[in-house]
Amino acid sequence: MSTQGITRAIQELNHHEIEQVAGGLDLGSLLVPLAGITGLLGSVFGTIRGVLAPLVAPVLSTLNGVLATLLGGLKLG
Repeated sequence: MSTQGITRAIQELNHHEIEQVAGGLDLGSLLVPLAGITGLLGSVFGTIRGVLAPLVAPVLSTLNGVLATLLGGLKLG
């Protein structure tokens, strides 16, 4: 079978599968729950970020100060 024949067979198979999916499913009914789940995940991650940011910021600031002090004490060369 030539490359063109293989490509044609794949295209026909894909077209057939798309027709089966389109005939058996209502895409709108799938997108609404998906959008809801995405929104829920976004709000959960937003809440987590809002809670963790004030807790993590002082730790990072302290680490930054410690590293600056250590690196400032090193003599290069």
